[in-house]
Formats: sequence, structure tokens, C-alpha cells
Amino acid sequence: MSEMQGRHGRSFPRTKLGKQVAEGAVSIDNIFESGKKIKESEIVAKLIPNLQTDIILVGGSPGKGGGSRRTPTRRTARMHRSGRRYRASAMVLVGDGEGHLGIGKASSKENKLAMDKALEQAKLNVIPIKRGCGSWECSCGGNHSIPVETQGKSGSVRVILIPAPKGIGLCVNDEAKKILRLAGVKDVWTKCFGQSRSRINYAMAVFDALKRINQMKGGTDAKASKQLTDAKASKQLTDAKASKQLTDVSGVQARLSKHAGDEAKKVKSQEKIEAENIGEDETPAHHETKQKKKETKHTEESKKHESTPSNDAQSVSMHNASKHSESSEKESE
Repeated sequence: MSEMQGRHGRSFPRTKLGKQVAEGAVSIDNIFESGKKIKESEIVAKLIPNLQTDIILVGGSPGKGGGSRRTPTRRTARMHRSGRRYRASAMVLVGDGEGHLGIGKASSKENKLAMDKALEQAKLNVIPIKRGCGSWECSCGGNHSIPVETQGKSGSVRVILIPAPKGIGLCVNDEAKKILRLAGVKDVWTKCFGQSRSRINYAMAVFDALKRINQMKGGTDAKASKQLTDAKASKQLTDAKASKQLTDVSGVQARLSKHAGDEAKKVKSQEKIEAENIGEDETPAHHETKQKKKETKHTEESKKHESTPSNDAQSVSMHNASKHSESSEKESE
């Protein structure tokens, strides 16, 4: 794999993540989901090609008529035995207007070097911004605002961002508008507490408020939220249909069981009536058994009567034989 030339004559890639990005194996969303730390600014420049930059005017110079004129860098001085020594501080923003934002602050002896260092630091600090429509006055499901109310703090400055309906715009000062526009937020209300004249702390407080949205449960993007809502609605509809079908089936089963119970009652009542007609405590089966016994007994009696005449004839013949023998004995005498 051939190495590309990065900023300040450095080779790219130098890290394992940079090599994966150069090969096209990962995307910016995969990096955010995995929680990997970006150590090369060229990674962001490659993965987010439409990256835009802006400068927070943190410095100022006195004007002729009083007041001050805002400048991109803030110059500070410290005393040395050879005289004053100056340093310049700058704050730079990067973003694509589609939910990615980074902010960086750096200082150097020269203005140009300070802004270059701040730009590189801002690319390393890029984070995803969750957008949505958290205003009860709108509820359009778009991504023109933020999903929930959030607050951030830096120094003595505390900023509260409140979701606003579509068409309200950005109700913040000019420096905060730069941050929210690069983040892709179009409508929001704000509340500010503390020394908000300190533009560095104010900008860092707004960035911290946007960053804290990622720490909250829920607050997904509008597209994901809409998909989740549609999935829930379809699931509820399916559950309703299934419950209705179950209710219908249970109703049919109840009717069938009731019909079967009525038939069983009819059969039992009919058997009871038959048992009463036959006699108490007698069932058709008992009656049939009794009838069979009677028939068997009658058959035995008829057989006995048939055998009785033959025995009588035999006894009569024996009696006659005995009389004949007696008469013969008398004659012989």
C-alpha cells in the first residue's frame, strides 16, 4: 500500500485506523459506533469530503471611536527581561451541516500557525450530532432541531439549548449560529447564564451541550426515529389483528363447547327419563341383564318340565311290575 503525503509533509496513514480508512474498510459512522480515537486529521478529511470550516472571532482590537473590532485571533502578552512576548490564540470549527461537528483551540507565536493548529485539532475532535424534532409545537418528525432539551457548561458560562418548531430559526448570538449551522441544526431556542462575553467559554459551552445529547438514551435521528415509530405501529397493528383472531377463535370454541354441553345435558336427561320408566336405581344396562337372567331361568324351567313326564311313566311301569310279581306269588301258593 503506497503512503500518501499528509499535512506538514507527514506520511499518511501512520496508525492502524488510518490504514483501514485508506483501504476503505471503515466509515466515519463505524468509527463513532466502535468508540475508536481518531489520531490523524487526514482520516476525517478523507471520510467527510464536504467538510466546511469557520472561525470563532475570539479576539479584538480597540477602535478609534471606542469599543473594539473583532479579530480571528486573541493576542496575549507576557513580560520578559527583554520586553513583551506575544502569543496568538485561535478557535476553529469544522462540520458538514449533516450531523458532524468539531471544534479546536490552539495557540502559537503567529496567527497563521495558530489557526492551522486549531483546524487540525478541530478535525480530531469531530463528533456526531443527534438531530430531531423535540418541540411539542411541531412534532413533524424531521431533523431541523434537537431531539431533547440539553445544557452545557464551560467556565462560568452555562448554556441551555431548547428544541424549537420549524421556522423559528437560531435564536442565539452570531458565534453560536456558526456552530449550530455547521452541526446541521436550523431551529433552536437558548438560555444563557454566566459571563457569556467570554466567547471561548460560550462556544465551548454550546459544543458541550450538543455533545451531551449523545450521552442520553433515545434521541435518535429523525430517519431512525420514524423507522422505529413505523415498526412499533406495524407491530401494534399485527398484535391487534392477532388478538382479534384469537378472540374470534375463542368465541367459536366457547360456542362449540356450549353446544356440546347442551347435547350432553340432553343425553343425560334422556337416560334419566328411561331409568325412571324402567325403575328406580335401574339403568338400561341393568334392565337388559335382568331380562337375560329371566330368559335363562325360564329356559331351565321348561327343560325341567319336559324331563318330568318320562320319570312318571318309568315309576308307573315299575309299580305295575311289582303288582304283577305279587299276583304271581299268590297264585303259586
